[in-house]
Amino acid sequence: MANKRCVNPFVHRFQFRTIDYIQLIIGSIILVPIRVVLTLFLFLVASMIAKFANYLLDNWKLDKEDESKWRSYLRVPCVMTFRAMFFCAGFHRMKIVDKGGPNADKEARVIVVAPHTSPFDVLSGIGLKIPAPVARHDSIDMPLFGNVIKITDPVFVQRDSQSSRNNVLSSVLEKIKFVRIFFFPEGTCTNRRALCQFKAGAFKLGLPVQPVALKYDQGDGPDTLSWTWDGPAVWKSIWLTLCRFNTSLEVTKLPVYYPSPEELKDPELYAYNVSVLLSRELDLPNLYYSYDDVKYLQHK
Repeated sequence: MANKRCVNPFVHRFQFRTIDYIQLIIGSIILVPIRVVLTLFLFLVASMIAKFANYLLDNWKLDKEDESKWRSYLRVPCVMTFRAMFFCAGFHRMKIVDKGGPNADKEARVIVVAPHTSPFDVLSGIGLKIPAPVARHDSIDMPLFGNVIKITDPVFVQRDSQSSRNNVLSSVLEKIKFVRIFFFPEGTCTNRRALCQFKAGAFKLGLPVQPVALKYDQGDGPDTLSWTWDGPAVWKSIWLTLCRFNTSLEVTKLPVYYPSPEELKDPELYAYNVSVLLSRELDLPNLYYSYDDVKYLQHK
């Protein structure tokens, strides 16, 4: 276990074998061009569907409860299109393991997902029936993608703004009356070799949470999914993943976690105990490193 705890979760390098290079050549010539065309087309379709749905919701002037109900209906075609897009990208199989029980959706309105490793983690949202995410404020301005973000009814946050992070809590408390909210509590992407320290934000609410574990399977090949602070560019990670014949994702929904009186008084303790639970499910070491450590290393 001592060796495991020496893992640096913010560094990633590709390690290719001869057979991997052969697959990359074949994939780059045959798979990538086809997949790029299909995924871009489906993404455009999803964006247009989302834009139309947002237009309807903006003009119907519904109250919050009715708006949430209609939003869940209107985003179904968008969700189906996104799942087709991921299928075309090589994510042919997504397995949902439900250990939470039939009433978990009602018992826990907050979902915490780990580990957070790449842009492909968006696929887990489809498996979780598209709960409202906590997203960066500037994502709404991204061409085409902003429409898709908006239809999920996200809670926006400016990660480097303390006041913005504080406002998130009140926004979440308002939204969870109508939708479930999901967080990536690590606050940054890692290499899937360990869990980083969980941010306490989601746990300051003092509400029960449902932990969710993500497990990718790329066979015996290299990990092309991980996108870290010290590692290959995101475009390279996407390109290499598209070269793979198949990538599978297993989404494990764990039982609802109810905070103890001690955890209600100490959100950091609450966050730590949930991270321990997820690290055991994932069989990964649980570290004390965080996104703040990345910023420290960057400016050291």
